[in-house]
This record gives sequence, C-alpha cells and structure tokens, in this order.
Amino acid sequence: MYECEYCFNEPIREEEMRREERRREEERKRREEERRREEERQRREEERRREEERQRREEERRREEERQRREEERRKEEERKMNQRLQESHQLAREQHEKQLSSNISEEYESKRDVLIRHLDEFEANYESGSDSELLEILSLKCSIPVPHLSLTQLTADELGKILSVLDQLLFDEWISAPPSLSTLQHTQVFITELCALSLEISEGVSLQSISNHVQYLVESISQSACNVFESFLLTQALYLNLMHFFTDYGSSDTDAVLIAKQWAEDELSTERLFLIEFLSTLTSSLHNAVGRASVFILKMEIQCLNHLLSTLTHPNGKETHSESTEMLLRLVHTNQWTPTEAVTLLKALSQTYTEDVSITEVLTLVQVYDISPEWTDESGRSLILAIDFAGPERFHQDFQKTLRRKDESSLVAALAELQMLWNLDDSVIDIVKNITTGVLQYSENAPKDAPFMKDSFQCVTLNADDIQNTLSQLCKAVFDTKGWWPTVSQMLRWCALVLTEKSGVLQLVGVEEDPCVTAMLAATQVCMGNKLDIVLSCDVHSEERTKEWSDFYKYLGISLNTNMKKTNASYRDVYEADIVYGTINDFVSDYFQYWHRGDGNREPSA
Repeated sequence: MYECEYCFNEPIREEEMRREERRREEERKRREEERRREEERQRREEERRREEERQRREEERRREEERQRREEERRKEEERKMNQRLQESHQLAREQHEKQLSSNISEEYESKRDVLIRHLDEFEANYESGSDSELLEILSLKCSIPVPHLSLTQLTADELGKILSVLDQLLFDEWISAPPSLSTLQHTQVFITELCALSLEISEGVSLQSISNHVQYLVESISQSACNVFESFLLTQALYLNLMHFFTDYGSSDTDAVLIAKQWAEDELSTERLFLIEFLSTLTSSLHNAVGRASVFILKMEIQCLNHLLSTLTHPNGKETHSESTEMLLRLVHTNQWTPTEAVTLLKALSQTYTEDVSITEVLTLVQVYDISPEWTDESGRSLILAIDFAGPERFHQDFQKTLRRKDESSLVAALAELQMLWNLDDSVIDIVKNITTGVLQYSENAPKDAPFMKDSFQCVTLNADDIQNTLSQLCKAVFDTKGWWPTVSQMLRWCALVLTEKSGVLQLVGVEEDPCVTAMLAATQVCMGNKLDIVLSCDVHSEERTKEWSDFYKYLGISLNTNMKKTNASYRDVYEADIVYGTINDFVSDYFQYWHRGDGNREPSA
C-alpha cells in the first residue's frame, strides 16, 4: 500500500517533537534549579552578612560597654584618689590646727582649713545679708546640704567630692546653655581657687594665708580682664581644669614654666613662688583649652595670665631678670603669632639652650621680624624647637638667620605680585621695585662687614633708580649693624613703593599702621633729603617704645631724634630742633596751639 512521504515521515517528526519538548522541559527544569540554587545561595549570603553585622554590632556594643566600664572605673579611681587626697588634706589641716593650739608657733602659720573657712565665711556672710547667694543655694540644692552647713568645719571628704562633681556638671553641662550671673561666676572662681590652695603641702614658717591672698589677687586681675560674662565663664572652666590638675597631677612632673624658673633662679625657689608659677602655668594651658573651643583669637585675659606668669618668672627672688626676652615673647602673643602656651614652650627651649638673656632675645627678634609661626619648619623639616635642640647654642642663631634669609629671598616674586595687587601699581613701577630690591639683595651677600658708615655717601637727592638702590642698601646695612638682622623682602618692597609713589611730595606724617622698620627707614630717607619729619603714633606707649627701639639706628646714621612727650626738662625749641620727632596726635596739636599758633616755632606742623 502506497503512503505519501509526508505521512511516512510523520511518526518521525512527532518523535523529534517529543524529544525537543522533553529537552526544553529539561532545560527549563535545569534553569529553574539553577535559579533556585542561586536564590538559596543569595539567601545564605544575606543570612551570613546579617550574622556578621549582628556579630559586629555585638562586638561594638561589647567594646563600648568595656570602654564605659573602664571609664567608670577610671572615674571612680580618680574620685577615690581625690577623696583620699582631700581626706589627707583634712587630716593634715586638723594636725596643723592642733599643733598650733598646743604650741607657740608664729601666727602666720595657719592650716588649710583655717584659710578656707575664712573665705567660706565670707560667702555665708553674703548669704545672710541676702546678696550673691546663688552659688550657695545651687550647691545646697544639688548636694543636699543645708546652706548653713556649707562650711568646712562640717563638710566631709565625701561632701566635698559631691561639690566638685556638681561644679563639673554645672561648668561643662548646665551653665553652657544657661550661664549664671557674673557675680555667681566670680564667687565660683574664688571657691575653686581656694581649693587649689588647699592642695598645697606647706611646711612650718610658710603662710598659706599669704599664698592664698596672692593667688586670689592674680585670679581677680585675670577675671577683670574678661570682656563679658561668656569670657568669665571660660575662665571659670579653666580654673576648674586647673583644680583637677592640682588634685591629681600636682608634683608628678614640672611644667615648662617651672623648668624655666629653675633654670633662671640663682637660689632655691620658695614654696610660694613655685606654687604661683605652677598655678599660672597650668592656668595658661587650661585657658588655652577652654578658649580654643570658643575663639580663634587670643583673648585679653589669656595675655593677662601670661603677663602675670612672665612677671613671676622674671622676679624669682625679688630681683628682675630676663626682662627683654619676656617682653619680646609678649609681643609675639599680642600679634596673634603664638598662643601663650606655645610661647612658654618656645621660651623653655631657648632657656635650656642659652644662659644669657641677650641670646634669647636675638632669636625671638628674628621670630618676630620674619613672622615665624609655630608651624614653621626649616629646610630639613624640623620645627623651630627641634632645630634649636639639633643645632646647639653655638650654631643655631647663625644657621637660623641664614635659613630665614634664604626663605625670605625666595618669596620675592610672590611678594611683588601681592604688592602690585594691594597698591594697584603699574608694571613699570613693579619692574623698578624688583630691580632695586634684587640689587640690594646682591649687595647684602657681599656687604662690607666692619666698614665705617660714611654719612656723605648716604644721599638721595635726585631719587633715580640708582640713588634709590644705593640709599636702600645703606639703610638696610644700618639696620643690620644696629639690630643684627637684615630687613625682609616685604619691608624693602614697601619702602621702595612708598619712595617711588611719594617722591613728588614731602612726607610729614607717618601713621602707626606702617611697619616700624619701614617707618624708620622712610623717616631717614626724608631727613637725608633735607626734610624734618614728625611721626605721629596712636599712644604714648607706642612713642616711647619706638623712640627707644630705633634710637640706635638713627644715631648710627647721624640723625637727631626726640619725642614731644613729657617736655618738663626740655624746651619746645630743643624738642623740635631734632630731625625726627615722635609723638601722639594730642601732643602735636597741643604744641601747635602753644607754639606755632603764637609764632614761637619755625617748624611747620604736620598735616
């Protein structure tokens, strides 16, 4: 029987279709299995990640608990040590008090408790009179101690510990958002200061009352320099940090200031002097920590604290010493170049390197002239203090000066660009200034060392570029010969700019805002041109400082100098016969109405 080809192959096709269908089904199942396995793998991976995250969080929680536990143990240990120290101080006070009652020792020998009772009695008297009682009320409320019982005769070491804990909470938590009155802050300062005095271990013949009165006077002086309640609050915080130092770390190691004092003192320092230096030194650091969180500027009370510290250092046993270096150090702080803490650290390094005050002053002068900050490093990457230790006293000053000169000269291009932008000078003027300054720098490399100054060679009449360069070279050489340092690139550029822009007229008035070195060189330039110059400054202090500081420079150039202040022993004519007169605007105005207005003077007033 005949079958067509299609019918004949149909079973084959059906078989192939069934095989294809089975293959597709198997492929689908395989893919489904792979998908299921992938999902299972992802699920397990997610579970693993979750488990790891849980373990990590558990580990972090465990570490945090461990940290908190250690912190709590440390706090309890510090509190235990503090309470133990307070208990020992109380015991010592009782023993000293009993000894005083049973013997005929000097009336000046008093116990710590007697001193603190006296000051707390002042608080109680204020409370009874109804004024300034806020501090006592706060302490009474938070410590659960009745106000009448807030006396050291009744307080235990535990109660004093509670008071300190309350002060900590107030100063670093509650009072930050809601500061108290200025009176309350001042009472807190007195109380904390007395607790600092309590920590001092004294021997017979030492008056704790005298020490307490002295340190209270210093704190009051610093407190009065605070400009507002917020600054007074920062001072109170710093005093509390100071207190913690005296309860926990006092005597463990010498501060930088104490090391300086021991280096400078010819005789053994007294207990009172050492305590005052330690107190002011740690207060300087504590103020830096408290103020640093609130202000980028150095506050007046920080400078006042440093001033008291330096004054104490320079009078170790009633004799003044190292006054020039400490005055220079204060200038660095006044100009915000160095913080008080950084300044004391620098002074310690210098005092351990140099025994003579003049050597310390020379280094500090270079720091001021070249505007050196604590972040400065030399060409080897060493900081200033490390460079002092590395070079030693014989080489450091010379190496330091050479390094500063090289760095300063390398800044010529940048300084010219800044001068052009600030003064809006033409490119032609900038080119002249650059050529003059470059010529002076080349001259400085081979300047005659001991060549006598010839006044006839110091002339600048025509004021062409060569004359200006020669004049600047002579002026810079005069500064170096009298001051020991060469004027900076910035100072030379400013002098050039002033001479070139003002050469058409006579400068009769120089303002206080100008750099003192630039002012002195510019004044000398005017004198050599045949003019007399009045230099008007903002206050008598500036006039006295500038006259004293630059008198040797003017004398070297053969220029007469005077000041119109305090003319009790000098007539008007004697004062204004000088080539240069320093003074304040009030002095010049007063002299004008007294002398020029009447026609008694032959000198034109400044304008």
